[in-house]
Parts: sequence; C-alpha cells; structure tokens
Amino acid sequence: MGIVVQRLDVIFRTAIVVELVLIATTWRLWLGAAQFPRVPLFAVFLPIPTIVVRIVSLALIVVLLIAATSDWRERSMPGRRISAVMLTLAGLAVCCNQHCLQPWHWLFMLTMLFGTIIPKEDLLDVLRRLLPCIYVFAAVSRFGPDIDSGMNHTIVSELLDFVDLTSLSTSKEIMSWLCLLTTMTELTVGLLLWISRTQQIGKVIAVTLHLVLIAALGPSGLNQLPAVTIWNVFLALWIIFLFPGPVQHQNQTPPSAAVLTTTAFCVIWSILALFGVTDNWTGWQLYSPRPETIQLQVHSDAIADLPASVALFVSETDPLDEWHTVRIDRWSLAAAGVPMYPQARFQLAIARTVISNLGNDDHVRIRLSTPIGPRWWQRTTVEFAGKAAIRKAATVCWLNATAR
Repeated sequence: MGIVVQRLDVIFRTAIVVELVLIATTWRLWLGAAQFPRVPLFAVFLPIPTIVVRIVSLALIVVLLIAATSDWRERSMPGRRISAVMLTLAGLAVCCNQHCLQPWHWLFMLTMLFGTIIPKEDLLDVLRRLLPCIYVFAAVSRFGPDIDSGMNHTIVSELLDFVDLTSLSTSKEIMSWLCLLTTMTELTVGLLLWISRTQQIGKVIAVTLHLVLIAALGPSGLNQLPAVTIWNVFLALWIIFLFPGPVQHQNQTPPSAAVLTTTAFCVIWSILALFGVTDNWTGWQLYSPRPETIQLQVHSDAIADLPASVALFVSETDPLDEWHTVRIDRWSLAAAGVPMYPQARFQLAIARTVISNLGNDDHVRIRLSTPIGPRWWQRTTVEFAGKAAIRKAATVCWLNATAR
C-alpha cells in the first residue's frame, strides 16, 4: 500500500502543479481581467461581482500552492479535506464563469472528486479507467462526414509539412484517410489503456502521440496557446505515472464496487455528451466537429455600434455583401487566452452581449449549427434574424445563457 500511496502522491501533485501552471497562463480568465464577457453557469450567480470571482480564484491558487508543497517529503498524497476544498473552489470558479470549464480544469475537478470520495486502495485503478475516456470519446466524437475538417485536418497538414510531404495535403482523398487514421489511432490508444494486458502497448503509443502533437501544435509547429503544449505534456506524464510497468496478472483481484461505479459514471457521462445531455468538453470532445457553433453576422450599418474590443474581430466582406461575420471565437483566444466554451448557450450569451447596443434590432443574425439528436455525426443549421429571435433562442437553454 505504501508504494501505491507514493505513486498517487506523484500523480496528484503533478495534477495540482499543472493546474497552477495552466491558471497562470490563462490568468486573465480567472482574475476577471479579460474584456471577454463572463457567463455564470447558473443564473443565480449573475449578481456576483468581479471582485468575488477574483477572491475565489485567488483562494483556489493559495490552496493549490499549499496542497502542492505540504508534506512533500513524506510523499503522502494530499488529504481528503484539502482535496474537497480544492474541488469546491474549482467548482465555484466554474459557477461564476462557465468559460473556466476548460478540459484540463474538468479533469482536475474529477481527480479531486475521486480523491475525496474513493478509498486510496481503489484510487489508482479509478484514474486508470478515467484517463482512457479522454482518448476514446475524443475519437468517437470526430467520426462522421466532417472527420477531415477543422483541427483534425490542420494537424495532419502540419505533420505532412514536417516530413516534407506537403503535396499530399492537396488530395482530399488522402487527407480523409490520414484524418481517419489519426482518429483511429487515438481510439486504439484509449481501448488499449482500458485493457490491463495491453496497457504497456497503449502507453508507448499514447506518449508517442502526445510528442507528435506537441511538435505539431507547439512553438515549432502551429504555435498554439501555451496551455495546449502544457496539456499534452501533462497527459504524457500522467500516462507514464499511471502505467509504470507490466501488470502482475496472477495478483489481480476483481474491481471493487467503487471502481465499477466510478467507471460507469465516467463512461455514461461521456456518452450523454454525444447526445447533447451533458456538455461537450466534459465528454472529452476535443478538436471535434460535433459541438454546436454559431456564426454571428452584423450589418454594415451597425458595425460602429459594436464594442471597441470586438472591432478587430469583424471580418471584411465582399463589395456587394452587407453582412460582416464577427469572430467571437478569435475574440475569446485574444482576450481570455482560451478557446471559446463550445456550448450553444455560452456562445449565444456572448453574441447577445456583443449586439446589445445595436440601434437597429434587425441588423444582426445568427446561424446556429447543431448535431441532429442521436445522430451526432449529422448536423442542421437554423438562422435567427434579429435581436428578439436571438434572445428567444437563448431562453430554451437548460443552463444560464446570459452574460454578466
């Protein structure tokens, strides 16, 4: 048991340190310093002022520092009380601003939750079943006619450029097959990590996959945000820590009720995300074309009424076209330092804030693209013309769709 606790200590402290680093790299989001609107998860948190949000975030940072440094010589993992405090503060930050529910923060919250409620003797097995969900459901959410679109296509193109095979990217058929291959590789990694006899093979492929992604997405490649590189480094380290060596099959015992229950929760929650019941990122739909997207367009006569902070993200248009697209996704990256939360309610809340000062209610329209019911690989697009129609569209959301 002592060796297991020491390993858990390394795993948990790594998660805590990485959470601290990622909060530091996205500090404008957490401390309310971004010009990007804040959208609470529940309407009851709308009156909460920015100073309270900052206090919650600062309290979380302090507790993370304490948890990361306390008793590190004894190599005993953080206790249940401090794990519960970290979970509470992390959850409060999300309640105040659902934009904070980035995939890495969701993984941190799950880790602290399990560290609080799961016995230590079962905790390592629980985390070994949680991590493969990221790979399995990220891959599953990409299957469909758009598998060769978006970031999947961009990453494959960048990798072809690395090996001086850029000419292959001009072939749509080859690109489709390569995008399918990368998605199948990610799915295979998750399945291999789930099965004890194949975990070591899965570990090698997974670490290699993350090294490739770091090369493609990091400073030497697409030069994405630092958080992307940190996330990939973290997952590679966690895989090494969680699956250090071959499993001794003769000593294996059947999984406990806690392990089975937790596994069922992780899997069912992610499956529900595919059907739109739970949120996309909490179901590990990373770089996926499945999540809802909106296209916000404003008439030329209303451009001057937009907030000054949005002006840089209004696209040019053709001479005969009077509608400009407002790239709120790029605004999120520039202002808050994180990708925009991929839920319709959140994007509608941001759009409503952007257009709140328009003098003419008819000078705005939104195209909302969403998956079709259980067939998440197929999509439908609905247009909402005018501020009243957009406001009505937001009222059908389960959770809060209004910005602070």
